[in-house]
Amino acid sequence: FIFENMSIPIACIPITIPTIITIETQNYTVSTIANMAFNGWTTLSNVVFEGTTLPTMDNVQFEGVPQNLVINFNKIQYTHQGTWNNEDSFTVTGVTDNTSDNYEIVDAINDINVTQIGDNAFVGLANKTVTISKYIETISSSAFSNLTNANRLTSITVDGQNEKFFVYNNVLYSHYNQGTEVVIELVTCPVNKSGTNIDDNSDIWKDGITAIGDNAFICHRALSTITIPATVKTIG
Repeated sequence: FIFENMSIPIACIPITIPTIITIETQNYTVSTIANMAFNGWTTLSNVVFEGTTLPTMDNVQFEGVPQNLVINFNKIQYTHQGTWNNEDSFTVTGVTDNTSDNYEIVDAINDINVTQIGDNAFVGLANKTVTISKYIETISSSAFSNLTNANRLTSITVDGQNEKFFVYNNVLYSHYNQGTEVVIELVTCPVNKSGTNIDDNSDIWKDGITAIGDNAFICHRALSTITIPATVKTIG
């Protein structure tokens, strides 16, 4: 079944694309979003895709659609950034259901890469796993914050093709060039990795670490002492 263009009320609010459409007792799988399906929908604010597999989208046109369009898919919220041109991207801005055990960020939506994880995107998730996709370039320092539950995330995984972020012993790191220097930065450490004490021989420290990011140890309420490796030059 192909979802094609249709007339839309002026007062349109969110629209849901189901995985199955039933017509005269016959079930059809929604497999494709046609090129002009949303063209000119000037009041469209939110598109919800049901199921765990996105329909095929072959350069779907969004002319006239608000630039901050929100896409909800597989319990994650993505917000469009840009003006519907070649410089566009999507940002992870939240979750729509906190009952899942695993949240897997998609690589792209309609050939537009998901490149950022925004402020408080995964705030409050306890005992969960988040998988970071290959095009993520920026992660907000508050993306994994949790001011009320000290459990936070159980684990973080990163797509092996991501060029900036990686996981070392279940701790999220980034590496990037700063002038002539390669920076290895601890981005966030799940609470279950620390306990009451972290010494400079702890398995959370990647060899050659040079920086500790903002909020890297937020909500580690049981942590009383921490010894930082001598290689660290910057603390956010």
